[in-house]
Amino acid sequence: MGNAAPDAALVQRIDAVEEKVLAAARPRHLADLVALEFPESPECLVGPLKLRSAALRRTLAGAKRAYLFAATLGHEVDLLLRRYAATDSADLLIAQAVATAVLEGYADEACEALEGPRTPRFSPGYGDLPLETQRDFLAAVDGQRRLGITLTDTCLMIPSKSVTAIIGILS
Repeated sequence: MGNAAPDAALVQRIDAVEEKVLAAARPRHLADLVALEFPESPECLVGPLKLRSAALRRTLAGAKRAYLFAATLGHEVDLLLRRYAATDSADLLIAQAVATAVLEGYADEACEALEGPRTPRFSPGYGDLPLETQRDFLAAVDGQRRLGITLTDTCLMIPSKSVTAIIGILS
């Protein structure tokens, strides 16, 4: 195997799927600046959210304010993924990977535009912050109206290529 160059047909296939994902993507985000308090361990008051997470508290140490951040590529990417799921599992795998990379790149760029030195993004489902926190988080930022993000019964986001996070501001 070694460092052999990828097969030209595979590269062409990846490029074609990437082009379709990029054409379908409608990236949008929100970043609401909120107050941050640490009343008693392991609680954090992040704007309207009262969260119990020692890991989040450690991540936000030194921060005075925080952003409630959400980003999505939109429903069009989910439609494309469903088409691939029905027609070609290899292209589905490529599209999933490309869409994830596009979302992460977009979220990184959006976060770079936020003020001051920041903590890393910390999302519901990380460490000891339950995934169920998504319900209160999306309600707090009005994520359905503002970005079209909804939740399944198991707290997975729709569109699937969406992310939420808390980002501390260190200055």
